[in-house]
Amino acid sequence: MTKKKGFLNSKVSVLQMTLMVVAVVAYLISNVITNFQWTVGGLFFTGGILVFPITYILSDVFSEIYGYKWSRRSAWFSFLVNLAFVGILAILFHLPACEWTDVSAWEAVLGNSVRILIASFAAYMFGDWVNDMIFQHFRKKDGEKKFAPRAILSSFGGEIVDSLIFYPIAFLGEMPFSAILNMMVLGVVTKTLYEVLILPVTSKIVKTLDSKGERAYAED
Repeated sequence: MTKKKGFLNSKVSVLQMTLMVVAVVAYLISNVITNFQWTVGGLFFTGGILVFPITYILSDVFSEIYGYKWSRRSAWFSFLVNLAFVGILAILFHLPACEWTDVSAWEAVLGNSVRILIASFAAYMFGDWVNDMIFQHFRKKDGEKKFAPRAILSSFGGEIVDSLIFYPIAFLGEMPFSAILNMMVLGVVTKTLYEVLILPVTSKIVKTLDSKGERAYAED
């Protein structure tokens, strides 16, 4: 009887590890800068919109090349790193600061981190799960063909779920509901457009990984 291979015995390539690190860092950065809201022509955006789509793009790459398990693992790794980050911040905010340290500046930027973490975790885990489910559905149906359509459709579905969960939890009570609704709609549209524009790069990454034999590291 063949023993089932566990996570600690999984083979990981240098490229795979590099992409995992990029995904985790992108998620961490997006959670920090999402506290910064900006506006253009009466439309409202969060800072995270500039970086967060990278996590969905790489989720599609993981699903396509390395399999569903690695896509989910990237989500869990991202959350654990963010949890450690917020935990360290919580400790720092309770330490006696030096008189020349402007703690209020730190709290203004990062003081909402726990709420953002909860909102982000719930939104990302469900949103990325929907993204993976849609992607895998079309992956089983079309095989290795039609990567671009399933990448966009899956991300669009995931972004809808992500926005419906994240923005209300993160900002309800702190800003007008109309602004939250505005960001929810624009978040889905802008992030999906972001992924459409960068699709040639995503497709190139998939082809490059495929040509280098990275599918050998895939897990069902």
